[in-house]
Amino acid sequence: MITLFTAGTGNGYRVSILLEELGLPYVAEAIAFTPDAPRSAVFLSASPLAKIPAIVDDDTADGQPVAIAESLAIALYLVEKTGRLNPASAAGRARAWQWAAIVASGFGAAFSGIFFARQLDEAAHAKLIAKHFADIDKGFEAMDRALAQRLYLAGDDYCYADALAAPLLPTARAFGIDLSRFPNVERWGEIVLMRPAVQRGLAVKG
Repeated sequence: MITLFTAGTGNGYRVSILLEELGLPYVAEAIAFTPDAPRSAVFLSASPLAKIPAIVDDDTADGQPVAIAESLAIALYLVEKTGRLNPASAAGRARAWQWAAIVASGFGAAFSGIFFARQLDEAAHAKLIAKHFADIDKGFEAMDRALAQRLYLAGDDYCYADALAAPLLPTARAFGIDLSRFPNVERWGEIVLMRPAVQRGLAVKG
């Protein structure tokens, strides 16, 4: 059984969606954002920076639990564990890795930056917030160009990069971003968000 430490955020949804897509049994444990919230020893062993998402996998070949944090690292571990949702070609695998990294380090950092800047003082951080929105637009423009050439991010088949990217759509809309400027992203999103596993993953709050 896999224990998923998560919260109702785009970052947490990446892993719950992937677990649902892979059909792996798991239990979700909610992690509160408040600084004084208690942190279990198991969670801290899985997540060195005490951030979500993180997993502990007790179902391993040698019987030794595997603890991993960071959505990209978790995704690569789960794809290798199951042998599923990884493109067959070397070029496809490279594209999947590229887009997974863009989602985790590009979009993820920008959305988090806007969220925390607004909590501190939106007016005082207006320039920083504007920069993050510009970075998000740049990311969606690149994604739109890529999706003009293929059905999914890495090729013609759905893969783990698409699962990791799925929460971008509801997150962008929650931040007031007009996705109609990116028609290929919208087309891709309509397909991806209709997947039952994606819908189940987006319902996981921990």
